[in-house]
Amino acid sequence: PKGAASPATQCTETSERLPVRFPTIPYPGGKRQLAPTLVSLMPPKGRLYSEPFAGRGNTFWAAASCRLDFQEWVLNDIHTALFFEAIRSLGDVVDVPEKTDEQYRRQRKAFSGGDPTAILLEPYMTFGGVGYAVGGRGRSNGATAIGYTQKVRTCHQLMKSTDVRVTSLDWKKIAWDNLGPEDFVYFDPPYLGTEVKSYGSSGVNHQDIMVLLKKAKFRWMLSGYHHGLYVQELGEPFFTENVHPKMANYHESVGQERRLECVWKNY
Repeated sequence: PKGAASPATQCTETSERLPVRFPTIPYPGGKRQLAPTLVSLMPPKGRLYSEPFAGRGNTFWAAASCRLDFQEWVLNDIHTALFFEAIRSLGDVVDVPEKTDEQYRRQRKAFSGGDPTAILLEPYMTFGGVGYAVGGRGRSNGATAIGYTQKVRTCHQLMKSTDVRVTSLDWKKIAWDNLGPEDFVYFDPPYLGTEVKSYGSSGVNHQDIMVLLKKAKFRWMLSGYHHGLYVQELGEPFFTENVHPKMANYHESVGQERRLECVWKNY
């Protein structure tokens, strides 16, 4: 239902899912605020839960916290898979430093060498979580060292409890033909009409996504702005919500105007 979004720290209540707190990680286009509503629209159980464009995992953190009943969990992202692996290996022990210019430069240099701690700290250290490559140091009034420590500790536990598998495939190379009616896939590709600095929409052929979804034997849900291609191929969205794009998620012709966040699904 329109306007049903809950605060980012709680799951939308359904008959089987009680409100619980869940971590959120900064990322351009991340679903920190919409995640509770998205989870409330998902199937409550199945064989496989999969995200081919996982980002920083904000929807997954909510889904796992709400204890959706899936036998297998998979997070795939060609850009952020190493972040999830860093959480898995270091999230329960990492020492999160205070944000300073010196610390930012140190972590940025370590990141270029593939240091997993620097990879784990990237969303915390950089403005809006956009990354060392395109973003400066994060604001001092953002996440604190204690706050980010708590987030990654919780994320580590959620990955452990779901035994989630992490992959870094081009979405086209995922074995889609192996999925069936008991499987669920949440699609959150870079939005058409936007240029997310760390993952522009130009790198994804959305027409190919439409072809896949229209012939899919698995259950799917798709997030996106209201766009003619989606409406033409999938019809009007199941859910809509007015949102205000963040500075890291923009288009020159749109600026900072409000956009219509939409959800399509096949079940």
